[in-house]
Amino acid sequence: MKRGLNNLISIERAIEIIKDNINPIDRNNRVTIEKVTGRVLATDIVANFDHPRYNRSEMDGYALKSEETTDKRRFKIVGTIFAEDTMNIVIEPGCCVKVATGARISYGTDAVVKFEDTRRIGDEIEIFEPVKPFLNVSKKGSDFKRGEIVLKSKEVLSPNKIGVIAALGLKEINVFDKPRIGIISTGNEIKPIGSILNKGDRYDVNTYTLSSLISCNGGIARSYGIAKDRFDDVKNLIKKALKEDMIILSAGSSVGSRDILTEVIEDLGEIKFHGVSMKPGKPVFFGIVDNKPIFGLAGNPTSCFINAYILLLPALRIMARLPEKKFIKVRAKMSEKVILKDERTMIYPVKLHNGDAIPIFKGSSMITSISNSDGFIYIPGDLKIVEKGSEVFVYLWQ
Repeated sequence: MKRGLNNLISIERAIEIIKDNINPIDRNNRVTIEKVTGRVLATDIVANFDHPRYNRSEMDGYALKSEETTDKRRFKIVGTIFAEDTMNIVIEPGCCVKVATGARISYGTDAVVKFEDTRRIGDEIEIFEPVKPFLNVSKKGSDFKRGEIVLKSKEVLSPNKIGVIAALGLKEINVFDKPRIGIISTGNEIKPIGSILNKGDRYDVNTYTLSSLISCNGGIARSYGIAKDRFDDVKNLIKKALKEDMIILSAGSSVGSRDILTEVIEDLGEIKFHGVSMKPGKPVFFGIVDNKPIFGLAGNPTSCFINAYILLLPALRIMARLPEKKFIKVRAKMSEKVILKDERTMIYPVKLHNGDAIPIFKGSSMITSISNSDGFIYIPGDLKIVEKGSEVFVYLWQ
């Protein structure tokens, strides 16, 4: 379906269309524990033994039988057990054993009295009060039991979950593959980093910005280079990039560059929308070729970044099976009046300073509009003026 830039859709509608055409990646493979942080589990992880594997001491102290402490206060020390010991001393009535934190609790005992709650008298100890069963003891299987699901499929392996994998002795686990994203920059004026710039040329900024954003959100970026503003050049690179799970195109600065991109997509597949009521980033489009989603982002660096942040990230995180990104927002007051000149929703970069939101948007082609900002404010299209001193929410980039 072809939409001209005079028939813009809302940001919300664009995201709906994108989500309707994105599916999570089903491929999975085994990855070593050192590399699974941030990955998504492809199978349940089931405990293959009880943890703890035996009753063990939570404190340095003396292990004894609790029921004897109701009418007895002195106990004979008959041995010492450290955490690494595998022996199991059988404790006779009226006796106790000195234990270290993590040590196995011997047969005939069910509680541990801390050193500081006892008095040593030769080869005996005296306790000051009766103790309850399993005082300062971790019972066998109290953390998890054999056969229990300890991590569920589709959980994101954040650092707090890695320990349980190590506790089970697993060196490798099944995780879903990261989505592979092909990036193509276009435009006669776009040059690779390291080349000599002629008048009117500029370096390829968007490939590196997009690659960074992709890697931070569960994807793997691969650059397919820079296509000239020629139909066949663009088409050939897109066909090469179709081996990936998604393709991102970054248009050049000319209207002709954008036209070529949409013509190629219409030739190879289908355009779902073209043009979103947002500023910057209006000329963004989204399409499907060979069942692969394709984004055509605006060429100017600020526009491209905002297109990607608002529209691409929801798609990428669905493919990567990551939870929807929740923007961190803070309250601030506008440091100056902002007047809007059209009816598009404004994604307005600002810098935070002492509770103030300072507008720093210099224009879509200005790179520091993003690099010097802390986040953005979201200004609906029906709001023409944001007064100085008015309270706003700033949505942080990080």
